[in-house]
Amino acid sequence: MHFDHRQKPIQSLQSGSQKRLIQLRHHPDAVSALRLLHTCINVTNLDRSIKFYSENLGLQLRARREIKETNAEIAHMTVPDGSGELELTWWRGKKDYSEGDQLDHIAFAVEDMDVTMKGFKERGVTIAKEPYKLTGGRSRIAFIKDPDGIWIELIETAKASASY
Repeated sequence: MHFDHRQKPIQSLQSGSQKRLIQLRHHPDAVSALRLLHTCINVTNLDRSIKFYSENLGLQLRARREIKETNAEIAHMTVPDGSGELELTWWRGKKDYSEGDQLDHIAFAVEDMDVTMKGFKERGVTIAKEPYKLTGGRSRIAFIKDPDGIWIELIETAKASASY
């Protein structure tokens, strides 16, 4: 059976960070600045996919690590000019891949997770996973769902970097 991060309950962490209101240009009700960090796709062979994206699209491997909580391994591939990133995820034990199953999530940086989550809750946004940290992670992450059920990852970082 496939095990994925969206299904495993992970302990929620609380933060005492200072609350700030940062308005987005295109959405006056937003509560924290957003920056698109990466799009994640599921792959059946991580080494083969890293090679493909490197050799054919010129992406560069930035980081690769195991995620013990989800029995997965991820690789972050960056566009050479730094304008974007692709996260490749290989789920150990996943055998069935249906067409369309490969898009996993898109990720945005937020500067203040608590303020952002409060705003989402006030507006009735579906919270898929409350904020938490992965083992060895530096930033808190959370997941919300769009109206069609697509998962959106939020990564808290004051500098809006992709490190977590």
